[in-house]
Amino acid sequence: MPLYQHRFTGGLAAGDIYIFSWWADREDDVNSANSAAVTWATNFWEGPGTDDGYGSLVTPDVTMSAVSTGEINMATGQQQTLAEEPIALAGTAEGSALPADVAIVASLRTALANRSGRGRFYLPQPAASTLTATGR
Repeated sequence: MPLYQHRFTGGLAAGDIYIFSWWADREDDVNSANSAAVTWATNFWEGPGTDDGYGSLVTPDVTMSAVSTGEINMATGQQQTLAEEPIALAGTAEGSALPADVAIVASLRTALANRSGRGRFYLPQPAASTLTATGR
């Protein structure tokens, strides 16, 4: 079964670039795997109601601009093929963005009970308007 690394690229409020990624093994070819990652990114950003996903928590100058998927050779760890697709997703929250070093972490766990069964990635900075009165 092929192993894919899905990379999600975008811009932060101050113009810096962010990239986060996650891995998946699936039966599809690299183009189908990338299409599925684009669908995931769009659903994640827009949410089930098209305005209540992660994009509603970030300001308009925080964007997601591309999804790329690399097929990785498990024996060598080298990338074999690559599929890329530009997307144009921007935040919708009012106000100003928190500093770029403020991020939400997504922790991942699999059924494996070792380090290779865990991971994390950091999402772009949320808007200051998303904080509670206690700063959460």
